[in-house]
Amino acid sequence: MLRKPQSGALRGTRLQAIMDMDVNAMMTVIPRISQSRH
Repeated sequence: MLRKPQSGALRGTRLQAIMDMDVNAMMTVIPRISQSRH
């Protein structure tokens, strides 16, 4: 499940890279905003 990112989740990434669906940017942000479902 993904949650709405807080400002800290985007730290160290460029917003433009996320909007361009850059794989490296996504690999940085997704673990910060995802929650595993157990």
